[in-house]
Amino acid sequence: MKHLFIPLLLGILLWGAACVPPRNGPPRPPKPPTPPHGAIQQALPDTAFMAPVIV
Repeated sequence: MKHLFIPLLLGILLWGAACVPPRNGPPRPPKPPTPPHGAIQQALPDTAFMAPVIV
């Protein structure tokens, strides 16, 4: 009887925990700082990180 009781108890606990939705999701990463108003954002071109091609 004891060998049947422990797996049954664990199964009921796991089944009950699966029915409860999580309270909060994972924390969001912090947002990057925004430039001051009117500032121009300059993005690097994609070609800056490419390896040079020798023809």
